[in-house]
Amino acid sequence: LMSRWVGSTLERQDALNRLEEACRQLKEVNRLKDEFLATVSHEFRTPLTAIKAAAWILEQRLEGELNASQQGIVSIVITHADHLHRMINDLLDLSKMESGEMRYKHAEGDLARLAREVSISLSQLYAEKDIELALELRVESAPATFDHDRLRQVLLNLLANAAKFTSRGGKVTLRLLREAAGVRLEVEDTGIGLASEHFEKIFQKFYQVDGSSTRSVGGTGLGLAICKAIVEEGHHGRIWVESAVGEGSIFIVTLPTASNPELTALDSPS
Repeated sequence: LMSRWVGSTLERQDALNRLEEACRQLKEVNRLKDEFLATVSHEFRTPLTAIKAAAWILEQRLEGELNASQQGIVSIVITHADHLHRMINDLLDLSKMESGEMRYKHAEGDLARLAREVSISLSQLYAEKDIELALELRVESAPATFDHDRLRQVLLNLLANAAKFTSRGGKVTLRLLREAAGVRLEVEDTGIGLASEHFEKIFQKFYQVDGSSTRSVGGTGLGLAICKAIVEEGHHGRIWVESAVGEGSIFIVTLPTASNPELTALDSPS
């Protein structure tokens, strides 16, 4: 009996040792993956910057006039360079998220002012797509402590996504409301909508809804995962979607407006 007990104990210990070694190897693989993503993304930035600068020179006709065909080619280069730039930024943010190095710089600001800034910055994009972008502020101002650049990133991402999935002649509304514990930001569109089984999954890394209507617009499947991290981990808020197929979607962000002492731990070191 004693020998069986000793043997069983040794087997359990051996299994535990193997499990610990497997965990160690997985952590090392994950670390190497993060380093690879960060290194490759940084290396891509230099040639991409040169490509965008050259395309800008041509677009501005600084090297001479372009015919219609040449203008079209330059436009394609700029569009895809911008898309690649967004992908690189998403990969860098993903690397920071997974390594725990995402830092936030919280300061007093006005969420209503931020909403106005974002809507103005996207007005040209929406005009080109023939989609109405409406700004609906239920409050004149919404003072809060937040990271301006990161929340701007969230709103830009949500509004850009809404434009992707909304047909020409449609409408997207950026709405700001006050709630008991803070504020509520909504991005509502008249687009293709989303089935309920995707509501949680779309906030997971690399998840994309199957189907020609969604795959055709492209993307890395990282934008909403990054938005979720910024809102929930960086600002102690919530983000979710309400939608129905063929009836459009509403992406909702709720944020506390009172100064939160916990946020100081998230700020970058001075």
